[in-house]
Amino acid sequence: KNQDWMNEADQIRRHGKNKGMSPADIDAWVARVFSAREHMFYLLNYLERYKIDRGEYPDVEEGLVALTKKGKKEDNKVIMNFIVKDPWDHDYGYRLVNGRPSVFSFGADHKLGGSGENVDLQMSLDLKEE
Repeated sequence: KNQDWMNEADQIRRHGKNKGMSPADIDAWVARVFSAREHMFYLLNYLERYKIDRGEYPDVEEGLVALTKKGKKEDNKVIMNFIVKDPWDHDYGYRLVNGRPSVFSFGADHKLGGSGENVDLQMSLDLKEE
């Protein structure tokens, strides 16, 4: 897995260099991508904890905010105190795909699709990244 991420970092650096980005901007871009991936990994783990505690994943309409709310049962606790924003200061998205949670970020432009700093990032509970 680490090798995959190192290859991805190299691809990002090559893309940034081809776009004429400065080395500092490229390093900041790589850091944002990896920070987003780490956030998504932890969010997925908290979603799994939510399911263990409450028997199902949060409703898509309520989204990740459900992690910050106490459950209906007396012993249900708040899973997280707050939900982090992505490195571009946008909320992470949440959906269920075939009953499994998926967390995503639309990158810097916060729009579906894109490349470079605007690339969409997604991670599913099976930890396969798309």
